[in-house]
Amino acid sequence: TPLTKLRLAAAMLEDGSNEELQQSMTRNIEAIDATIGQFLDFARAGEGESAQPGDLARLLRAIAADFRAQGHAVAEKLETLPGFAFRPVAMRRLIVNLLENAVRHAGQGIAVHCARDHGTVHFSVLDRGPGIPMSQAEKAKQPFSRLDRDSAKPGAGLGLAIVDRIAKLHGGTLELLARDGGGLEARVSLSIGPERTPGY
Repeated sequence: TPLTKLRLAAAMLEDGSNEELQQSMTRNIEAIDATIGQFLDFARAGEGESAQPGDLARLLRAIAADFRAQGHAVAEKLETLPGFAFRPVAMRRLIVNLLENAVRHAGQGIAVHCARDHGTVHFSVLDRGPGIPMSQAEKAKQPFSRLDRDSAKPGAGLGLAIVDRIAKLHGGTLELLARDGGGLEARVSLSIGPERTPGY
């Protein structure tokens, strides 16, 4: 494939004869790879996956731990949630996208929260970055939409669109809110029906 050929060409430059070119090629390959990955994630978005009973709080905790292992400070405020059915691979993609977004645009004050409010589960990824104008919140969720702050950064503008699509696939919603004290709160709300005790 073209990407494979580019990777091979970059590898052939690893003798140090043109280190600047090699690094530039590597960065561009990684950017192309990430963009293709976003297109594939958007195309799939969990629609072919079956829902199964799971523990959302446990999944949030595990993904937050993965990000901490990569050197990112991620705080947690996770309540015990009732078991309910969701698509585990798609839900993982949703949470990872939100955390990657927080790391990319803020890099500080990142936290993961979840709570139950009667028949609805809310979970959020919060940060202390510059946030976004609330007038652009809906635009930010549209496919291929890139805000002014993102114009110089790689990507296809699909990260939040994927999150929104997966949330809707689960009968839920994605809200982008101004965080108290500054920053952004990306909140997903899922209706799980009447309250149930943990254990499904």
